[in-house]
Amino acid sequence: MHRRELFRTTAVLGTGFAFRYSAEIPSLDLPADDRHRINKLSAAALAMQRRDWEQGTLAQALLEAGQVDDLIRLTKAAIVQRVPDGRLAVVVEGGPTDPAMGGAAYWLAGQITHDPEIQQAVDGLLEWILHKAPRAPDGTL
Repeated sequence: MHRRELFRTTAVLGTGFAFRYSAEIPSLDLPADDRHRINKLSAAALAMQRRDWEQGTLAQALLEAGQVDDLIRLTKAAIVQRVPDGRLAVVVEGGPTDPAMGGAAYWLAGQITHDPEIQQAVDGLLEWILHKAPRAPDGTL
């Protein structure tokens, strides 16, 4: 499967089980076939190198699929690849907003774990988006 197709499929599966963000992740009562498919896609996606926007899309899909343990591991992996300006999961330079694709999911991982390292990394990412990211003359990112 082509890597973009894998991420698209994972994201579609995740958004099919969307929920309102809260500190509690609902347990999804899914048929065994659906849960098995989600687990296989997640394992494949977690095993490959990702660009920052792909990491964020995967984080969001894991969040929405209720795979909290995988989300927390993915968030910690994003922290390993952070750069001094606050961006997370930077493997290859991309657009200024690419690292923020997983911002909400990373933030929720910090809320769930109360891990100061995650919370500090998310604060750094927010600082990047709000104050450090390059902008056009009209102020857009």
